[in-house]
Amino acid sequence: MKGKVAVAVLAVVLAAAMLPGQIFAQAPDTVIVPNIIDNNPVGAINKFILGDTTATGERVNPNRVYKLERGKIYFFDSAMEVYFDLKLIADPDDPDNPTPPPILAPGILPDGSSPGTLIKMMKGNGCFKNLYFTGVRPDEKPPGWVSCIQLRGDSARYVFKNCVFDAFGGTAVRNYANWTKTYIYDCEFRNMIHPTGWFGGSCYLSSPVPTDTIVMVNNTEFNCGSYLYVPNREINRYSRIEHNTVFTTHVNVFYAPYVSNVTYANNILYSVCTMGQRDVEIEGGWFDWDGEISGIVSIDTIPPDIASREGITEADRRVWFLNNEYFWPQKVKDFWASADTLTPPVWINNRTQAMLNDKEHWPNFKVEGNIEADPGFNDEMMTVVDSLLKYCRLLRTGQQQDYRHYYDPDHDLFAVQWPLPEDLTYSNTSLMTAGTDGLPLGDLNWYPDKKAEWLTAVKEEGQLKVLPEGYELSQNYPNPFNPTTWIHYRVAKAERVKIGIYNMRGQLVKMLVDKVVEPGLHTVKWDGTDASGARVASGVYIYRMEAGNFSASKPLIMLK
Repeated sequence: MKGKVAVAVLAVVLAAAMLPGQIFAQAPDTVIVPNIIDNNPVGAINKFILGDTTATGERVNPNRVYKLERGKIYFFDSAMEVYFDLKLIADPDDPDNPTPPPILAPGILPDGSSPGTLIKMMKGNGCFKNLYFTGVRPDEKPPGWVSCIQLRGDSARYVFKNCVFDAFGGTAVRNYANWTKTYIYDCEFRNMIHPTGWFGGSCYLSSPVPTDTIVMVNNTEFNCGSYLYVPNREINRYSRIEHNTVFTTHVNVFYAPYVSNVTYANNILYSVCTMGQRDVEIEGGWFDWDGEISGIVSIDTIPPDIASREGITEADRRVWFLNNEYFWPQKVKDFWASADTLTPPVWINNRTQAMLNDKEHWPNFKVEGNIEADPGFNDEMMTVVDSLLKYCRLLRTGQQQDYRHYYDPDHDLFAVQWPLPEDLTYSNTSLMTAGTDGLPLGDLNWYPDKKAEWLTAVKEEGQLKVLPEGYELSQNYPNPFNPTTWIHYRVAKAERVKIGIYNMRGQLVKMLVDKVVEPGLHTVKWDGTDASGARVASGVYIYRMEAGNFSASKPLIMLK
């Protein structure tokens, strides 16, 4: 009987994560954003959203959802500086009647200029869904160092879902803020190219500031210049880079030396760092910060000042590269060979290999199940590689001026072809079941039936719990841990919060928080002791948060 009670208690603890919470004092509503105001389309979106305030300057409804209409174009007259929670969405597409998403684009001002950034999230959380962002003006003038969205709110949470980022010569999502959480799902980054700045055209790039969470799952980077994922030379507490397809880059695909808890899994990395590297670029740290040859798997020891600040050792770090595919076609290898000054990139560089081999200091580094194999993309996609190589040759011989290898079959840079014209399905059947989950490698959106299988699986495993906006319980860091771990949590309003540690019998081990806290992000430390101060045994524990009607639970692992 006692065992049954313990199991029941544990089931309650685990199920609590699914309970809804009452979050907002004012109910959310949805408004349609006009794309023309006073017969002028340029700046209408800025005016409407920024002007949605009361006479005293407060937001009419802080929980408002702003909906854009499919098939319409929204021009910005300046970077829209946002100091509030912004939810900007559109309806999903109708597969029986495909209609382009709403297009968000830089407008042309009276002096002929255009904004260099579309949105600056200065404060507050952001949610962007079913949108098409372009850096191209209606006169088809291609962009230079233009960015789409800047993240500037410390400890804010940003979600991008099913968006397209097209032809930004700078960066699509650019982070400048501390301890942000960024989630990017089902997005495509395409034609992100700068004419002469071949490190331009990245997907997610952070300044060297500490970041909390970066999740990129089921995305495609197609025909772009630069990185998919850059937490840069600062600590990142948790990242998950999974089921992404990267089809050609000029330079590195990752720049993440000091990640502490990251999984790279089930990605396709095709012809990345196609430019190759000259000796002066290697020695100068252009691609790798430490004079190493550019490697897809490339990490480094965390600097002592950062490690001390975070209370982390090298043995605490967990870095996994699992079941990824990488490949460089022969025509790219021939390009490197034709210029004896170029060094090809590698799968894993010497510094990282030495760390991987040293299990005493880095016991949680794992590089397994990765394969070098040709996915077998179709002939049309191979013409994109030809255009890329033309660009590389022009740059390497000093002849490049304004050639850009856009994939644009209708020869109209501003017009959106919908559905998108590229096709990154592949013919190599061995990759169709090569994932850690038995599913195809790469972005599963290219295989909708397999995406449906994946969604079913992760829902059954409880990985897609939808948390009420404003309340959040993060995974502890580091995990596994010894002797200390940190737990981050967020509340939407001032109220009593309880966070307790439970053993697998459902018994309370220690209460970490039991007090009224202010709205915002908070952190609590557990030192691996029980209520009496005694060290607990190694094993799996559950930590549970309760705040009003919200509750959530997560597992953590104590190692000795």
